[in-house]
Amino acid sequence: MNLTFADFATKMSTMPRHGDIVSGFSLGLEDKWRTFYKKGRLVFNQENLNLAYTGSLADGFRLLDATQNFTEEFLDECSCVMPDVMIFMHNNLKRYRSKTLGYPDLVVEVWSDSNNSTEKDFKTLLYSTGKNTEHWYLTQHSNIIECWHETTKLSTQSLQNILVTQSGISFDLRHLAI
Repeated sequence: MNLTFADFATKMSTMPRHGDIVSGFSLGLEDKWRTFYKKGRLVFNQENLNLAYTGSLADGFRLLDATQNFTEEFLDECSCVMPDVMIFMHNNLKRYRSKTLGYPDLVVEVWSDSNNSTEKDFKTLLYSTGKNTEHWYLTQHSNIIECWHETTKLSTQSLQNILVTQSGISFDLRHLAI
């Protein structure tokens, strides 16, 4: 199979700027994706995979650990979210049908006007359950990125600067600053 980076970087958007920001993260990985793909690692995910979780409001939600074994029946019952950007570079992942199990190294959500506070709070709580997972949030009408590592709130970043994760992955999205 002859894959190119374009196979991993397709636009998804509710508004043009949303799609530009999401695609900007994929283009920021262009120099790294081949190495990790060849090692069986998923570098960038957009549109085609869902991040699996389990739990409820009463007992708490959690992402699924890719190093554990689960029955097919259990996995069939799991719910999923679809982050705008999901990157696995060092953390383990496992695929089950269209579901991804594991703790992404980075999750990015680009909020639009249609995302309500309940959805935002839920996803922030859910991504906080990932071990060694950094999660970033920005609205498509702003340059400010709210950054978290697990349950710890980090310093905010801005699209006006080069963005850098705690593990050193960098993204130059300054051309998208408003």
